[in-house]
Amino acid sequence: MTDGVGTLQKQTDDIHRHVDWIFDAGYNFIATESGYSEFTKPDCSKMLSWMNILAEYVGDKYKNKRTYIKCHCSSGQVCPDYPDPVTGLPINFNFLPAFADPRLGVFPHTVQYYNLTEPAPTYGNTNFTYMYEFIEAEASKREVVYHGESAYWVNYDINVPLFLPIYARGRLDDLRLLASTGEKDPSQRILGQMNFESGWEWAYWIQNVVTARSAFNPRMDVSDGGDALRAALGEVTRIFGDVSESMTDVIMSTIEAQTDLLVHGIHDGVRPDDVQKRNGMAYLQGWDTWTEFEQVAAPDTCTQPHALGINQVRTRQDRHVSYENDVQPLLAAMEKQFNNLLIQFTALEGQIPANAKRFYDEIVDAANVTAVRASQVYASYDYAWSLARKSPRWRAQRLQQSADDIVSATDIIQRREKSYRSSIERIASWRPNPTCYHYTYLWTAHSQYYFWRDYQKAANVSVTTATPCFMNYNDPAETGFGPGVITNVSHRIGEWLEDHDRINVAECLLLPDNEPSYPSVVVPNFPPPEQVDGARSGRGPSRIFP
Repeated sequence: MTDGVGTLQKQTDDIHRHVDWIFDAGYNFIATESGYSEFTKPDCSKMLSWMNILAEYVGDKYKNKRTYIKCHCSSGQVCPDYPDPVTGLPINFNFLPAFADPRLGVFPHTVQYYNLTEPAPTYGNTNFTYMYEFIEAEASKREVVYHGESAYWVNYDINVPLFLPIYARGRLDDLRLLASTGEKDPSQRILGQMNFESGWEWAYWIQNVVTARSAFNPRMDVSDGGDALRAALGEVTRIFGDVSESMTDVIMSTIEAQTDLLVHGIHDGVRPDDVQKRNGMAYLQGWDTWTEFEQVAAPDTCTQPHALGINQVRTRQDRHVSYENDVQPLLAAMEKQFNNLLIQFTALEGQIPANAKRFYDEIVDAANVTAVRASQVYASYDYAWSLARKSPRWRAQRLQQSADDIVSATDIIQRREKSYRSSIERIASWRPNPTCYHYTYLWTAHSQYYFWRDYQKAANVSVTTATPCFMNYNDPAETGFGPGVITNVSHRIGEWLEDHDRINVAECLLLPDNEPSYPSVVVPNFPPPEQVDGARSGRGPSRIFP
C-alpha cells in the first residue's frame, strides 16, 4: 500500500491512491499484509498509523467495503511500547492490529497442516495456541476471518510431492473449535474463513473440499472429532459408490498415521518427549539452500520443522538428537506404515466404478509417491549414517535403494503429470512468471529436486554437498527485496566470487543460467555434484534492475 518512503502525508496519499485503484476495479474488500515481510517490520507506531489510515479511509469513503490485515505466525518480533492485552508483555508484532481502528478486520494465519491445539514446530513456534487466544481476544472487537491452509507449498507438501489428507483434519478441527467457542459465547463468533491452498493436483482436492464445506458445516451435530471428520470425508468419497466407505476407512487410517508420525513423532507406541527434530515431517519434506541456512543461522525464521541433516548424521554433529535412537526408528516406521496404506488403497482397485477411476488413480499415485519418498529418505539417511559403521555391501544396498526410489518416483510423477488439470508448462516448468521465482509451483515435483538433493548429499561427500548453497535455485536478494540496488549488488558479489573460484559460495547468490537438470540414469556414486547440479558454464550477465 505504501513503500514507507517520504513524509507521513506522502505515505497517506500512497495508501489512498492504492485503495481507490483497487475498489475502482470492482473488488469488495482489501486484505493486506503487516510488515515488510513475514520476518521484517517497520517501526511499530509507523505500522499502526498505516493500519489506521487504511481503515479510516475505507470506512469513511467506502461504506459497503471491508479491509483486513493478515496476522502471521512468524515469531521473534515484538513491539516494546504496546503491551499485549492478554499477557501484558510486549505484543507480538503480528498482533499489533489489536490496537488499530476496529473497522480493520484481521486474518489470523496459521501455516501448514497443524491445528490450533497440537504441536506445530514451525516458524519458531511450538504450537499455535496463542493464535487461538488472539482470535478469542479480538472476535468481540472487530471482524475476524480465520486464515488457515490446505497446502503450504514451499518445500513442504504438494511440490515434493506428498499425499497429506491430514490437512483436512487440521482445518476441520480448527473450525469446530472456533464454532464451539462462538456457541458458548456469541460475542466470540468469527465471520468465517479464508483458506490458502496450492491447487488440486496430487489429490489435494480432498482437503480443499473438506475445508471449504466445513466453513458452512463444521459438523457440530457430531460430538467426536474423528466421527465428524469421517462424515466430512464421506461427502468427498461418495463418488466411489459402493466402496465409498472403504475409501473413507483408508483415508482415515492415513490421517491417523500421519498425525502420529508427522505431528507427534509417535512410532511403535513410543512418543518422544520433544517433537523437535523427532517428527516425521522434518524428514519427509524437502530442504533447500535457504531453509538449511535458516535452521542454523536464524532458527526462529525457519519456515518448516527442524531436522537432523544428512551431513549432521554423517559427522555426528548433533549432541541432543540421536539418529539411531530418535530418527532411524521413526523413518523405518514411516516407510512401513505408508507402504501398508498404499497396499490398502490398491486392494480396492477392482471395485472402483468407472466414473471415479481417475480420482482413485490420483489418490493411489499420491499415496505411492509418498511411500516412495519415505523409503528414499530412510535409505539416504541410513547410507550417510553408516559410514565406518556398516559393511560396504550393506551401504551399497542402502544407496541403491535410494537410487531405485528415485526411478520409481520418476515413473509415478511422469504418469500423474499426464492427468494434470493444467499443462506442465503452466504449473510445473522453469520459466519467467509474475512472481519472484523463476519456476512455476510444481517444478520441484517435476524435476524431483528434493529427491535428487537428498541423494546427492548422501552419496557424494565433498565441499560442494556440505554447504547449504548446494543446488540453490532461488535468487535470495530478488526474493527478499525485489528488483533494485540490493539485488544488483548481490549479483555483482556473486559474480566476483565466481570469478575468483569461490563457486560454492557464489551458488548462494546466483541462479543457474538455465533450468537445472538432474541425472536421468541413477547409479551409486555418479559423477561429483558440481558436474550435474546445473553449473553455470558460459553464464551470461545477471539481471540488473534500474
